[in-house]
Amino acid sequence: MNTIESLLSTANNRRLISYQGQTETQITFARRVDALFSQIKKKSELKDPQFVIIKEKNPITFYALLMALWKNGNRVIMPNRDFYVDAKTITYFKYIVDCQDMQVHVTANSDFDRIEIPDGDVIVFSSGSTGIPKGILHEHVHFLANAKAVAD
Repeated sequence: MNTIESLLSTANNRRLISYQGQTETQITFARRVDALFSQIKKKSELKDPQFVIIKEKNPITFYALLMALWKNGNRVIMPNRDFYVDAKTITYFKYIVDCQDMQVHVTANSDFDRIEIPDGDVIVFSSGSTGIPKGILHEHVHFLANAKAVAD
């Protein structure tokens, strides 16, 4: 069992996820991830090894989409505030993924600049503390291990 499935399999009805007035149980969140994953695995574009970026401002939906993409093996860039203001700040993602009414939509990035993707685990982009893209790469297994430690 991989880290994502392990994290989702320990979901509990009594534990809540809450952000900006939106609350749901971990079980509901895990079901949301599974529903999004079932759509994502059917998208031929998302079989491409290039980076995708999530364009979703609702934080709970964002993280459900992120986990569903990771479950699919996608390399995901986690956008920051600057990306939403000026999408030209990052160009090396091939597809934009968003979710409207629990429907996954994939759009090609017309400004895509190919980069060499390092071998190994799926990685994510971090902006650091200033909100300006710095190109710091983290293995998602470490991100999830930290999330699991906080949950435990």
